[in-house]
Amino acid sequence: REVTKRVIPREEVMMVAGTQGDAIKVVENLPGSNRSPSAGPGAGQVILRGSNPGDSLVLLEGHEIPLIYHFGALRSSFNSGFLESVEFVPGNFSADFGRATGGVVQVRVRDLDSEAFRGNVDVNLYDAGFLLEGPIGDGWTAGAAFHRSYIDAILPAVIPDDSPVSFSTAPQYYDYQTIVAKDFGDAGKFRGMVYGSQDRVKILFDDPNSDPISRGALNAVTMFHNVQLQYESELSETIRQSTSLQSGLTKLNFSLGPELYFNLRTCPLDLRSIWDFEILDSLTLHGGLDTRLVNGEIRLNLPRPSQEGDDPTPVSSRELSSVNESFMPFTPGMFLEAQYEPFEGVLLSPSLRVDYYSELGHVGLDPRFFARWVISESTLVSGGVGLYQRPPDPYESDPE
Repeated sequence: REVTKRVIPREEVMMVAGTQGDAIKVVENLPGSNRSPSAGPGAGQVILRGSNPGDSLVLLEGHEIPLIYHFGALRSSFNSGFLESVEFVPGNFSADFGRATGGVVQVRVRDLDSEAFRGNVDVNLYDAGFLLEGPIGDGWTAGAAFHRSYIDAILPAVIPDDSPVSFSTAPQYYDYQTIVAKDFGDAGKFRGMVYGSQDRVKILFDDPNSDPISRGALNAVTMFHNVQLQYESELSETIRQSTSLQSGLTKLNFSLGPELYFNLRTCPLDLRSIWDFEILDSLTLHGGLDTRLVNGEIRLNLPRPSQEGDDPTPVSSRELSSVNESFMPFTPGMFLEAQYEPFEGVLLSPSLRVDYYSELGHVGLDPRFFARWVISESTLVSGGVGLYQRPPDPYESDPE
């Protein structure tokens, strides 16, 4: 249902050079993907086909994950041992997904081992951790994993005493995942996950260079904790559904010197429900809901972010903006797609996605169309065209 889609199974990902066995980092090696910046406003976000950071979606089983990488792109924040595959769509994705104009990276979680209890310990250049999984009785399976960096124990020993930069809290991160699941047979499958991550650093600047406003310290803490519940079933031979709910807490706290700070707290609630109806042998309808509600608050005292074309100027010479407000944007979405095979080897798939943006009072209509023609066993032609849109960033649209 996409013109270009790469599905990389975990077994293959683990063998890719340059990923250090980190399955999600393989995305940076794929055509159409650029390496994530290690610092700045786009740090830790994927860049697909030249789109800006934030224009693309990074999803864990259909739900947005706040930060997929630790400290830019050092390590991924979800344990590779639990992954089934990484799906990569660099552009022209299906109507299942909206509120994005770039591409989609979808992380799939595998079924846990129901036969034996097993685990592993991972010690590498950046961190150490463990993974455990197995049956816990009555058809239920469970798994748990944890990683913790030890960069903060190494850096103080290698930084010279006369360095203009010192660490009050050296870079440190951790992440964890817990999973419980059960296959109810004809009644469907259930899976619950609790996962989270935290990055923390505090740097002392003894030399402010040419910008005195940065004298003092830089503090940065990024963390999230999510709960995801998923249930899928086949209601009949012609009707299938998959419904999932995710909620959690995300915090980003940043301060530089005595004046500049940025504190953001959000509690998103996401609901996805996807249904497939096989009307005829040649016609299938695919549709559902994709809804997001975010309760949050923001406090900041910073200069407005630079726009394209602005001349670079020191922070101390730019006007500061102070914001202290709460927000609750509601963005419900619906989509419907028809998959029609008029004759063998040809697929026609028109679709429509509708999104409402409460903060803007805007209704987005995104029609899309995909077609595929299998000419022979070794040759096929596919193409797609569609409308894609996303809301502007808050600093571009908020009245304050």
